[in-house]
Amino acid sequence: MMKHLVCRAPLAALVVVVIAAATMGATVGAQTEVVSTLPTTEAQGFLGEWTLSMELQGNPVEMKLEIADSAGTVSATLTSPRAREPQLIRDIRRVGEHLKLSWQRPFNGRPLTLQMELAREGAMLAGSFGDTNGMFETEITGAVPIRADTATTTRGSDSPAQAAPREPKRN
Repeated sequence: MMKHLVCRAPLAALVVVVIAAATMGATVGAQTEVVSTLPTTEAQGFLGEWTLSMELQGNPVEMKLEIADSAGTVSATLTSPRAREPQLIRDIRRVGEHLKLSWQRPFNGRPLTLQMELAREGAMLAGSFGDTNGMFETEITGAVPIRADTATTTRGSDSPAQAAPREPKRN
């Protein structure tokens, strides 16, 4: 039993580090090389600003993921309220119907590779977030925030705004 307690302490520390540092390190302004070679045409359904939600050690966590067209290739940045600057995600691949995003962070003097594997489920994203060493993994969901400028989206689109109730017009 003592072994389990000893093993959980590093895991708890890892989770805290991941939440606080998932978006720290290589920042958007510091990048000069090509971010990704994945053509935007292969990721059309993933483009946009997503609010990602997950639970780590019983605590709800939200981050913002922006997936964009950058001169014909996909770019991505991850922002967390606990981070000073957004994390530029360089490794973006399409694996079947999934979009796989990977990036590295230092942890205890060694590189830790974090990854998200996301799929579209209607107007939402669903998938997993974890590290490649198997120290942790959690389910993750993503929603496009409804903004005032998207509230007039026409019916029949994939936008979550289509499901938003409309206020009756008053004269």
